[in-house]
Amino acid sequence: MKNNYWTKKDIKKFHKKLLKTRKGEDARKYAGDVTAKVIINISKKYLGKSILDVGSGSGALILNLKKKYINKNITGIDLLGQPENNVIEGDVTNLKFNKEEFDTIFCTEVLEHLNNLDLKKAVKEISRVLVKKGILIITTPYNEKLKENIVFCPECHYSFHRVGHQQTFNEKRIKDLFLDFNIIRVHVLNLGFIVKYPIMARLLYFLKIPKFIKMPKLFYKNMLIILQKVK
Repeated sequence: MKNNYWTKKDIKKFHKKLLKTRKGEDARKYAGDVTAKVIINISKKYLGKSILDVGSGSGALILNLKKKYINKNITGIDLLGQPENNVIEGDVTNLKFNKEEFDTIFCTEVLEHLNNLDLKKAVKEISRVLVKKGILIITTPYNEKLKENIVFCPECHYSFHRVGHQQTFNEKRIKDLFLDFNIIRVHVLNLGFIVKYPIMARLLYFLKIPKFIKMPKLFYKNMLIILQKVK
């Protein structure tokens, strides 16, 4: 059995096919289509005047931002550009923007798709285009066990992660990667659960369940982490 990792070409091909299924209520969705409003609500106090969303997918996050904040300058990029949804073609490892051009950068469900070399490049580029004291908002799967999501193709005889993840993250990994940043807030939660069951999620939040009570892993699926650039 051979191991195979998704290239940028593979990612673009996958998402082109995904977009073709996006018709009607039963269309397959990007993660951001479901969670954009929750992410904005959690991070709204940290939004600056100029905002960049890297890895915009369908553009759900920037569309929601534009509706809510009409006076902000909001830009979205993705490997697969979608001009009709305000998403221009771009690559987080080589951002075509000036130094310190943005006050706030969103990077939601992106970093886990990068190989080690591209991850280093992405960190460097994000830091370059973000102003000093600017805010970076990241979401990733939390402590994902990559091997549990490996699938095998009986035709090509390759095994690969079912959605192309190559990295796993927790607070320490993010801190070690983003050395020019301080962590402001960390939320470990299930964004999809919050969207689907908002009342129950709010109840659990206000109950402030003690840490010694172990909740099912379902509740700790995602990490939303907010950082501030200090160098």
